[in-house]
Amino acid sequence: MSARCLCLCFLTSLLLGCERQPSAPVAVQGLYALNPNARAYAGCTIRLGDGVFAYVWFTDALSDPKLKENPQCGHFILSGSDVALTFSDGHTSHLLLAKGAAGYMLWQPDEYKQYLSTHQIPYSVLYQQKH
Repeated sequence: MSARCLCLCFLTSLLLGCERQPSAPVAVQGLYALNPNARAYAGCTIRLGDGVFAYVWFTDALSDPKLKENPQCGHFILSGSDVALTFSDGHTSHLLLAKGAAGYMLWQPDEYKQYLSTHQIPYSVLYQQKH
């Protein structure tokens, strides 16, 4: 999925018919992606804006049906460290926002619980990208 399509989806969701959600702090807004040093054949990126998000799935398997759903947009609410993504079809996904040495990271809740005991960061954690 091209950055142009991601940007168009993100801007469209900002400008058209989306009811406003509570503002997210500017510090947590931005693009979240896999660690640039990791090699991954599938994953996602998430762009968090002011109450809206754009989610893009990527894979090297060009026949993956998830690719047809790109990009997915919706609203998100930040409550403490919980990030609740509500997609346009109504389903909600919860992620955990944590501050690391290099910036914010988005975790699956189970991954974070495992990290607390192992101190191993899984490859699927999304890191906030610096501009």
